[in-house]
Amino acid sequence: MGQKAGVHEVQRSQKWTAAAKLQPTIPKSDRLLGTRVPVAVLFENLADGLTLDEIIDAYPALSRETALLALQQAQALLQRQQATA
Repeated sequence: MGQKAGVHEVQRSQKWTAAAKLQPTIPKSDRLLGTRVPVAVLFENLADGLTLDEIIDAYPALSRETALLALQQAQALLQRQQATA
């Protein structure tokens, strides 16, 4: 599949119905809209130190716009959780 070393491969069959569906927990099987890329792959690779460009290069179906939307919505979710804590 032409993926770089160190890029996580999480194989699940369930597709996401929205690019950044806000939920308290996101199962590893949830996918980013229009891709077979699990949401967890984005966050796991960032946590491993890969740049957004490296992740997008490794997953050509993942657009910068979709990745940024997922990150923005994760940030919004965290902010809402902090506000209610």
